[in-house]
Amino acid sequence: VGKRSGYRTGRTGVVEGRRATMFNPESMFKDNLKIVESFDKKVREEIYWRLDMYLTNLLIDIERCESPIEQMMHIALKDKLDSMMDTFRLPINITNQAEIETSRGKYRVDFLIEIWLNPPDENSFKYIVVECDGHEFHEKTKEQAQRDKARDRDLLANGYAVLRFTGSEIWRNNVNCVFEVERAIKAVAGIE
Repeated sequence: VGKRSGYRTGRTGVVEGRRATMFNPESMFKDNLKIVESFDKKVREEIYWRLDMYLTNLLIDIERCESPIEQMMHIALKDKLDSMMDTFRLPINITNQAEIETSRGKYRVDFLIEIWLNPPDENSFKYIVVECDGHEFHEKTKEQAQRDKARDRDLLANGYAVLRFTGSEIWRNNVNCVFEVERAIKAVAGIE
């Protein structure tokens, strides 16, 4: 519960590797909107303008995702990457459905994370690919699994670290998946 007028935050706890929801998000949002209505009109307008801007940007980003698991991953990734940029002053960019061309072919990846280590040196970019594997298109057959493994090896040989998450992992706890992405970014950037 927050200090002012009892507003609530939507934080979740992690208990033994599982996500424990503390509040019903819809109920929490409605409760917080009631609090917003208690503020001065000018303050309310500022809050609503910022909420609208945040929500509009989020919706634009997740519309480019091709599945609900990608949308879940993007929401959590965006939040974490924004936090990392603020904390570590590390320029990070995330692109949905990015195209990568190698000598062996052209690939479209679910997410491409670009980390700019030493501006303005263009050679100091590091790349992490995040793939969200729904059962229908990944590892349902041996051929699909082989194709994904060969693709991962080609991307790795061309300087792209690849992290794959199953749809079940993402649905069960997208926050834990993003913690793994954070660890990879810190390793690539040399952050302890």
